[in-house]
Amino acid sequence: TNTYDEVHAVDYLEKQRIELAKLRAAKTGSSQFTPRFILPLNETINISDSLPAPTSNTPGVFVVTDDDADQKLFLLLDRDVFDGSGNANNGTITGTETYVAASIISPNKYPIAFDFNGSTDITIANETQFDFERTTAFSISFWAKWTTASAMILVSKMTAIANIGYEIGTSSTGQIRIRLINTATTNEIDLITTPTYKDGLWRHFVFTKSTASNAAGCKLYVDNSQVTLTITTDNLTATILNNIQLVVGAYDGGTARFTGQMFDCQVWDVELTSTDVTDLFAGKQITKITNGG
Repeated sequence: TNTYDEVHAVDYLEKQRIELAKLRAAKTGSSQFTPRFILPLNETINISDSLPAPTSNTPGVFVVTDDDADQKLFLLLDRDVFDGSGNANNGTITGTETYVAASIISPNKYPIAFDFNGSTDITIANETQFDFERTTAFSISFWAKWTTASAMILVSKMTAIANIGYEIGTSSTGQIRIRLINTATTNEIDLITTPTYKDGLWRHFVFTKSTASNAAGCKLYVDNSQVTLTITTDNLTATILNNIQLVVGAYDGGTARFTGQMFDCQVWDVELTSTDVTDLFAGKQITKITNGG
């Protein structure tokens, strides 16, 4: 019998996912895991478990989701690049796959991170699931750290040449820069932080956007606190849609690659609230579904 003291059942199930991942990491062959839970569930939670060809020290797919309609990507980056949202938006790695110790943020998150060495990026499947228009609400969150003094991309859905889409990156001085672009400079939202973050410390970043097509609809939270964004350009009036893959750690095509570490990358097609940000910062897995569906 399993017991728990979390408010949401999904928090408890996420802990179980982590424990099973630890068990899988110690296995050298395929094993069957049949978790049994005794829970007062009042939400529908989908649990799927499938394991590809066995690989030593690497867990297979184990997904615990209760909001695959709103959460489009749940990339823990803790020994694999499988999507935990239930949408099968799995990653494909270009370059070297390496994992390192990460920050222990709570018992809910296994402290392992993906190491981006400047020659590596992760392309996410099913690009249409990340087609967010300028009037669409969406949010992107992740933990990251770096020390490199260079302009780099953390998450993007665009190329360095065809500047239409959206990106979250770093400036050469370590600021966070956010751009939603139809045409660079003449039709875009271009925002940047005043603080710099290239000091090698783990931080939690959450970008949220409302349905507004202007800078006022954009927010950035760093370690659970909203930070001021300086507006460079705020004249977006045309589409930002494209047919380009979502990429973690670079532009599509492999330019402006990130050198640093990252884990727990999530993408939502809603504007997350400050309460959601607080829960994510605490290592809890949130849901935007109300009780009863």
